[in-house]
Amino acid sequence: MKRLCLTLGMLGLVALALAAQAEAQTQPATPQLPGTPAVKRGGKVFNPANITVMSGTVTAINRSVPQSPDQPVQVGFTLQSPLGPIRVMMGPASFVDQQPVQIAAGDVVEVTGWLVTRGRKSRLIAGQVKKGNQVLRLRNEQGQPLWQSSP
Repeated sequence: MKRLCLTLGMLGLVALALAAQAEAQTQPATPQLPGTPAVKRGGKVFNPANITVMSGTVTAINRSVPQSPDQPVQVGFTLQSPLGPIRVMMGPASFVDQQPVQIAAGDVVEVTGWLVTRGRKSRLIAGQVKKGNQVLRLRNEQGQPLWQSSP
């Protein structure tokens, strides 16, 4: 009787694990990457230890819709990397659109930045984006956005 209960308990745990795996496969495509710090909504954590370089093809340019009139439109893109698709955050449209280097869908780029995780999704905060021999600089070595003046 003990063996039967133990066997049924083990089968129940296996069934739960399989159900959790199936649930995870139905989530959005942007994975949580290992070693990324968790960030609450609105927070951007810069940590030099999390600087990474990812290469791939830009599949879409994304422009956020501000939640209030005092917030700027943010520009980013989806990068198809060897790890799968990842959302790359560049900065406010008022800054990004004025730069000499423009990023478009289909471009092959190399992004240097740091990974942050919100919920189950990871994002790459871009410090710079290389497109061929051109470099789009967005943040300095300390993670400070170039569109913000230094004190």
